[in-house]
Amino acid sequence: IGACIGIGFKLLLRYDDLKRCRWDDDYCDVFPTHVRFYLDGRKNNQYGGNFLDVARPRDETVLGVYHVCVLAKSIFRRGYVLGSVDASGRVDVTTAMPHKVFVAHLREALVNIGLSREMAGVYSAHSMRAGGATAAAVPGLRREEIQHLAGVADPNWLAYYNRNYLAERLRVSQAI
Repeated sequence: IGACIGIGFKLLLRYDDLKRCRWDDDYCDVFPTHVRFYLDGRKNNQYGGNFLDVARPRDETVLGVYHVCVLAKSIFRRGYVLGSVDASGRVDVTTAMPHKVFVAHLREALVNIGLSREMAGVYSAHSMRAGGATAAAVPGLRREEIQHLAGVADPNWLAYYNRNYLAERLRVSQAI
């Protein structure tokens, strides 16, 4: 679940894209500089297929989503990134996890890291996408770059998904 959440955030994936990610060779390749996922299609079919890359952190002392992907690929080797998890915690990578079950696991993971159940309840399968878009916009990544990574054509998409951080909202308020 942690790998799925990290990949979804890092690649701005909607649930429908995340459930297509696979560990199989030709769908996931590990390089020294990045891990590449290949999606054979996306929800809006804007692109026939996409390469989606998770970069290795520049700082060699930092462990990130790249490292989680390398570890998970070595463990699972094939099947869905978003594999089904049964009540005992066993992962079945031959079946993609249903949307409702994924949201329940996401919320439970948030509770396990310290959020209240009420706060975790506001998160959905789109929260990784919104959080990733916000994190990309904060340091000034161009709208076109973010849109391309997310696989969307609508230029208004980012305005909907970019959840401005408190510091940005305060900066705007102070400017006014």
